[in-house]
Amino acid sequence: MENKNSLVKKVQRETFSSYITGNAVKGKINQMLVGKDGGRFITAIVSAVSDNSALAECDP
Repeated sequence: MENKNSLVKKVQRETFSSYITGNAVKGKINQMLVGKDGGRFITAIVSAVSDNSALAECDP
């Protein structure tokens, strides 16, 4: 008989969008793109990942 209690914890992955817009990563991107629009770059990356399921499966 299989025990269906939730003894096994499900690991919930952080979404790419929340990872890339987090303060640490966002700060690094803005640091590398001095004088450029880091927000626009982040938006383009998030859009590319959401449009491509293979990219969405990758680790951030």
